[in-house]
Amino acid sequence: MKTKKIYALIQARLKSTRLPGKILKKINGKESIIFMVDRLKKCKNIEDTIILIPKGKTDDRLYNFLKKKKLKVFRGSENDVLDRFYNCAKKLNIKHILRLTSDCPFIDPILVDKIINVYKKGNYDYVSNIIFRSFPDGMDTEIFSYKSLSFARNNLNSSFDREHVTKYFLRSDQLKKKKIFFEKKNNKKKKLK
Repeated sequence: MKTKKIYALIQARLKSTRLPGKILKKINGKESIIFMVDRLKKCKNIEDTIILIPKGKTDDRLYNFLKKKKLKVFRGSENDVLDRFYNCAKKLNIKHILRLTSDCPFIDPILVDKIINVYKKGNYDYVSNIIFRSFPDGMDTEIFSYKSLSFARNNLNSSFDREHVTKYFLRSDQLKKKKIFFEKKNNKKKKLK
């Protein structure tokens, strides 16, 4: 049986209405995006990490910064983020995508590995801990197949779906999905299901 190789694709940009340039703000002496990438390096199940940023001039500074740090970067549409993911996966022949957003720098590598294991062992199109929200904000983890991404990219036309990448995955009845959530056994203990 062929092993599913999982690539972490982090969507990032400098433009933010609430806190512009937040991914270059420092956490414990490191830029937020570097802090996040370093946390992901602790994952045992990620083949590689690529940061997906917009093509526009606004993000040239981010591009130069990431390249200087010797990180892999893919540039695509600013507003059609679904297309940005699709074009990156197509160009690099990525079949299984871990989608993360750069505003989750404290992502838990242990949790990410557990969710990847669920995806690898099952025959799922989409596995996520956001279908039913039971994890703290900032732990959002989604994994899906290139085949599902390709279907969404070729069949969805609304600007909302194109900007938010996986909203279709969440509402679709055609995809085989797996919800990841904490089930409370008592007030002190929680187990991953």
